[in-house]
Amino acid sequence: MKEQLRKHAMALYDFCEYPAVRYKLLFSILDTPYEDELLPALREQFLKSDIVEEMNELQDEYGGWGRFRSKDYSVRAKIPTSSTGINRCLYIGLTIHDRDLLFLAKEYLLSLLDGTSPEVLFEKNERANPWQTAEVRHLGGEASIRGHFWDKTPDQLPDEFQNRMMRRWFHTFNYINQFRGSGLYLKDAVAWLIDQAGPDGLWDWGPQVNDPWGYFGYFSCNRHYKHNRVVDGTMEILNFLKKYVDHNPCK
Repeated sequence: MKEQLRKHAMALYDFCEYPAVRYKLLFSILDTPYEDELLPALREQFLKSDIVEEMNELQDEYGGWGRFRSKDYSVRAKIPTSSTGINRCLYIGLTIHDRDLLFLAKEYLLSLLDGTSPEVLFEKNERANPWQTAEVRHLGGEASIRGHFWDKTPDQLPDEFQNRMMRRWFHTFNYINQFRGSGLYLKDAVAWLIDQAGPDGLWDWGPQVNDPWGYFGYFSCNRHYKHNRVVDGTMEILNFLKKYVDHNPCK
């Protein structure tokens, strides 16, 4: 499985020369050490890329991106919540050592936990508070893509890859893939996903009515071109496969 992951990652590396994409592939997907000689030049370009600048410009004075998890519909915001913004920073490959986005986000999360933030996080129902605290602590460490269960997943798979319901399948794949031993449920789905790669080793889910990558799975601020769609789709699947390998080392 690791060799397949590397093969598809290098196919995307050859397909797309954008530094942010290549940095994510080497650092996050292929586990190239942060200090490796291959990364400094790419990292410098990545940290000046449009997607990092966008997150910097959208970050608010408190270190977040709006409310923690409930969207404020009174304002128009590209990043709807702070939890989404933190997930996006982690997804594109930022660490707390890169610029100050995640450092400020950490301060924002700490203010939520110690009660010094002007934002009211906790519900009036005290029984819900431990779960909300755990969610904040989780995002402070490592973000995971959260989805929802769907009764047709993962026992049934789509008849074709470019399917309008694929977004719902993949949300569920990602939800299950948060846990170690996910191969018990996802083995067939993973084999199916790998079979859906094109001859070039990349994935294209085709045009979607709704953006299949949500708010944080894109690597270009302009997603209207097929090239960008292939990059974003392939990266999303590689990210899923990387977590699958990590959680199922013997698979």
